[in-house]
This record gives sequence, C-alpha cells and structure tokens, in this order.
Amino acid sequence: MLVVRSEIHDPYLNIAAEEVLLSRAESIGPVLFLWQSQNAVIIGKNQNPWTECRLVHMKNDGVDLVRRFSGGGTVYHDKGNLNFTFLISRMKYDETRQFRAVIQGLKQLGLRARISGKNSISVSGRKVSGNAFCFRAGTAMHHGTLLVSADLAKMGRYLRIEESAVRTRAIVSVPAEVANLSELEPGVGLEDATDAIVSAFLEEYGEKAEEAPDDFFCGREVTDLRRKYMSWEWKFGLTPVFDLDTEKTFPWGTVHVRLRANHGMITSAQVRAIEPSTGAEILASELQDVRYAEDEIRDRFARAFSVVDPKASSAVAEWLMEP
Repeated sequence: MLVVRSEIHDPYLNIAAEEVLLSRAESIGPVLFLWQSQNAVIIGKNQNPWTECRLVHMKNDGVDLVRRFSGGGTVYHDKGNLNFTFLISRMKYDETRQFRAVIQGLKQLGLRARISGKNSISVSGRKVSGNAFCFRAGTAMHHGTLLVSADLAKMGRYLRIEESAVRTRAIVSVPAEVANLSELEPGVGLEDATDAIVSAFLEEYGEKAEEAPDDFFCGREVTDLRRKYMSWEWKFGLTPVFDLDTEKTFPWGTVHVRLRANHGMITSAQVRAIEPSTGAEILASELQDVRYAEDEIRDRFARAFSVVDPKASSAVAEWLMEP
C-alpha cells in the first residue's frame, strides 16, 4: 500500500503521475495520491473545451487547460483545492470503500457529508467534491476534487454555464451549488483535510502505507506523459465532432459562421459577412483543414477583414473561442 503526496503544483505533471500510478496499481495498490494544482481548468476526456471553459479569460490570466484521461465533468483547480486519487487492482476495486474513506475523513473534520447525484459529495446540500473514474485492464482509478479554500469567484470566471451555439455529443458538465470546507467548518485548512483523508484511507484498508520514492515525479515515464498532456493534440485534438452555426455584429459589420470540426480540425466551413467589402466569401475554403485555434483562425481571417479594420480578424477569432 502506498501514499503519495505531491509537493508539485504543475497540473500536467500530476495528471501524468496519476496515469503512471494507475499502470502500477495492480502490484503496489491500493494507492492514495494527494495533490494540488496551480490555477487550472480540468476537463473530462470526452468534453469540448470551447463549450466548457472561458478560454479567452484563461489565456489572459495564464490559467492552464488540462484534459484528464478519465471521464466526467469540468472542474477548477487552485491551491485551495485538494485532489485525491484512489488506485487499486480491478479485483479489489470497490467504489463504496473509496467514497466511505472520503466521507469518514470529512467526519473527522466535523462535517457530515453524503454522496449526492451520480458522482458528487455534498455537505448541507452544497457540493464539495466531484468524482470521476477510469478502468484499465487490471487496474481502476477513482479520483476527485475536495474544495477546501478554493477561489470560487475565479471558478465562476473560468467555467462556462451559459448556453453555447455549438452542437455536440460531447459530455456536458452539470452545474451545482458549491461550497468550501473552510466555509462550512471554519478553521479547516488544507493540511487538516489531507491528514483526515490519509487517516480514513489507512483505517478503511487497514494496512501500513509506504511513501513514494523521492525521484518518482522526475522519472522519465512521468515526464514523457507530461508532454502528452501539454500538447494541443491531447488538449484540443481529442474533442468529439461538433457543429457551429452563429452570427455576431461588430462595429464594422456582421459575420455569420457555419462550420464543422472533428478532433479540433475544421472539416467544412461557410463564412459570410453582411458587408461585401470584407471579402468574407472566400474564407470558407481557406478555413478547411485548419485547427480550431485562435491564432490559426485569426491568420486566415486577417487578409479578408483587413480592409475594414486591422483588428477585425483578432476580434472574430476571439469570439469563436467561446461561441
């Protein structure tokens, strides 16, 4: 049995470490992995980042976008959020035990928690933890967030809940009223929550735990996976097919965009501007086989819209990042 506590706040590295631990869980489990991230939005493997996040705010504020390898909905991470991960062999996996460990840990902190909805934990009717799962050939993972003292205002700034013009079969997050443990039980901090979860984990599984080796997080397997999670191909390229049909009026004219994208690449597009002098009619063919990415869209719009406003292409590209 292993307890791994990360002192690193790099979300890509911690997600990579999770996957490595999952690959080894059959022989070393059960494993409890506890970690925190700097400001980041974490989406599920089968979600659409353009509909789940406010990507423009995230870019301006230096907030990372991370696509994890488990399903479920979108969550916000900062250093006030404790992430817990249970990793175990498939033969020993029991979702009830993992949830019980978290609920018992919260009970040690004076909080009466219960499972709510499909994969959440709530206290006094407010969500404090969202959970997701992943199963491999011989191993299983149950991980979740635990809001301790997270910046809920920033969470609201970066997570989208408004309706989008995108039509997709991607998994859509379900909004819920959330709360920090420190609000529900004043005085509770990250160290308290960490100690409580570890204590409940040891009590639930009744074994003596070892600590991970000091060099675990700088091992080649972890650092190679980190590069995968940082790549555009993983963060955006895994997005299921989606269709967009939207229109917006700018000071220099109105633009109507209809397109389809698959795996983050625009496969077909029709772009029309009400102001004929923009030359927008030629854009449809130019947008084909282009990444649905702000810089690439901006570059393709630049020539057509430069006659009306030198900043027009940037404005349109930014608009399309949050359709």
